[in-house]
Amino acid sequence: MRTSSRYAIALPLLLALFSTAPLNAQTAWHKLGSPANGPVTGIVVKDDALVVSVLDKGIFHSTDGGATWSTAGTGLPGAHITSLAYCGAGSILAAVDDAVFGSLDNGATWTALDKGMEGIGGKKTLVVSPEFRVLAATTNGVYSMPANGSAWSSFGMAGKKTKAAGEDCDGNYYVTMLDNALLRSTDIGGSWNAMPIADTVVTYQATQDWRVYAGGSSLFVSNDAGATWDFASRDIQSVSAIAIDHWNNVFVAASNGIFKSMDGGKSWKPWTDGLSAARVNNLVVDYNGNLYAGDAQGNIFASKPSNADTKHQTIGTASATTVTPNPIRDRASISFSLAQATRGTVELYDAGGKNLGTILSGEFAAGASTIPVNLSAYPSGAYFCRFVAGDRTEVIPVAIAR
Repeated sequence: MRTSSRYAIALPLLLALFSTAPLNAQTAWHKLGSPANGPVTGIVVKDDALVVSVLDKGIFHSTDGGATWSTAGTGLPGAHITSLAYCGAGSILAAVDDAVFGSLDNGATWTALDKGMEGIGGKKTLVVSPEFRVLAATTNGVYSMPANGSAWSSFGMAGKKTKAAGEDCDGNYYVTMLDNALLRSTDIGGSWNAMPIADTVVTYQATQDWRVYAGGSSLFVSNDAGATWDFASRDIQSVSAIAIDHWNNVFVAASNGIFKSMDGGKSWKPWTDGLSAARVNNLVVDYNGNLYAGDAQGNIFASKPSNADTKHQTIGTASATTVTPNPIRDRASISFSLAQATRGTVELYDAGGKNLGTILSGEFAAGASTIPVNLSAYPSGAYFCRFVAGDRTEVIPVAIAR
């Protein structure tokens, strides 16, 4: 069954909620710093910190947008960190050597989180699925745990060497094997079948309109949940990372640069100005559409697609959407203005990015509108309202306080 989710498949990285520094929309990339010299294996972006892992160098965090970096990782057994994942509610997971650790303080301190996966050696790659299930790809199958849970259970592929796992927005699960074969499960890990793709796959991502991209020596796309595949672009070579934002814009890191598609994969443009010569092996996109890249030399870069390329930024004479009061006690009003009548929705997300449902849906009139909504069923906390009307999409942070 197709479900709505703000997440697509993610591999060793995880989407975050806010940028820690404003980005220049007219510049392709600007450098945030180099916490250590080595391949970047994970980036987590939170409202108050950047947390980065560098292979064999450890974990680093910055609270000033990357201007300065400090070493983190108290409690970790070593510096061989192969993956980071953000689970919401401030929780970060790290795969270190043969174990998994969790942190609740931006990576400063860590505790072991391996219950149910004891003795499973080898590299582990972590990801949080659209249904907020943490998946760990290991050299002895795939394991899963509820986000912010405390114990792992087998998710299939026992005895098989896997290196990445994820879920699309249609409830299908995907696993990349150590030999780069791509497999899919349509029954929540009960059985797995090889995908008919004429390439070895090293990374993949799914959009929220049910397209799946897979990268290997070239970039491929499936429009039917993996049943059939075709080239997405023959010009993009040796793909190392894919990121997709909440408007289904696609960003691809390859041996010949970073490319972006803002039209559903119909066309691709280079997006490399400002990057170093080192290969980018990590891409993250946060909830505001800001991009983060980590390369093989430990450099961290940030970017934002230009306003001319992102039609969801401003449409016609439409004004910004507001939610009042904010903080909210029980009821609020959503105000907006549209150049023409169109169908629209407002969805509510929690601080970890989980889609809590649609709080407003209907035909929105042209001109100014103010529509009441009732949020009394939701507990106090931080949330996000995602307003969609035609081609226009806005994300409004809100708080509920009682």
